[in-house]
Amino acid sequence: MVYQCSTRDGTGVHNSIVNRLPTKIDSVGALNNWLLIGMTNKNDLLDEALLRPGRLEVQVEISLPDENVRLQILQIHTNKMKENSFLAPDVDLQELVIQSQVH
Repeated sequence: MVYQCSTRDGTGVHNSIVNRLPTKIDSVGALNNWLLIGMTNKNDLLDEALLRPGRLEVQVEISLPDENVRLQILQIHTNKMKENSFLAPDVDLQELVIQSQVH
């Protein structure tokens, strides 16, 4: 089940979706062998009702990738481009990694 929220206020979260989500999670919780995963980059805006036991109670934070990981990501996504000569030889992936650093 995927919910797309329309923007009605500055947070981008539509209240009716947020209000219905705990009920939907509870109904899925009655099923055995189901794992429900929710993701957000705005965890400070999560309603406490979503984090109650039996709902989205486990939180895992995934931090931003460091320079080495960013380089690996760029290498993976440009590998076929290099093989097919679609990537200019003067493209410096290491320089792109440095430029992509979050300040």
